[in-house]
Amino acid sequence: MNIRDIILHNRLEVLFQPIVDLSLGRIIGFEALGGAYDDEGKFIPHDKLFKAAKQQNLTFPLDLALQEKALRKTYKEL
Repeated sequence: MNIRDIILHNRLEVLFQPIVDLSLGRIIGFEALGGAYDDEGKFIPHDKLFKAAKQQNLTFPLDLALQEKALRKTYKEL
């Protein structure tokens, strides 16, 4: 998997998972989980994505691209 290609072709995906305060019994926030799609449209989960990024020395650019995607997605939801 080519991480640079995934970033350049915007094949990243961000999913939001709720953070629940069990003592209050309610959602208090969300965390963004990143993944991507390969050339064939198959989803690549974050652990495999970051493992490949580390091997290609692209962890920092991947992290920045996912943060930007998460912020843009959050802004669109407001």
